[in-house]
Amino acid sequence: MLSYYTPVVLAGHTIMLEPLTLDHAPDLLQALNNDEEIWRYIPVEQPKTLDDMRGWIATALEEQAQGQRLPFAVIYNASHRASFPPPPWPRPATL
Repeated sequence: MLSYYTPVVLAGHTIMLEPLTLDHAPDLLQALNNDEEIWRYIPVEQPKTLDDMRGWIATALEEQAQGQRLPFAVIYNASHRASFPPPPWPRPATL
């Protein structure tokens, strides 16, 4: 029986979803790059430092242990690095 405690990897042609770990923190912080648009709909303060990102991940892992969340990292197959998925809409051009 699957539960929030059973790790699973979901693999596709372009990305894979793997269980989120603290090891993903550096890649996720770099991918975030202080881009407020990526974080806009996440109801917690945007991580600004590696410790902040680790804290955000630690909270997600605590909630997983409580059966409240199943956090995954998005891994791009081409780079083998964790990232945030691109928005499904085109970004506005900058002037």
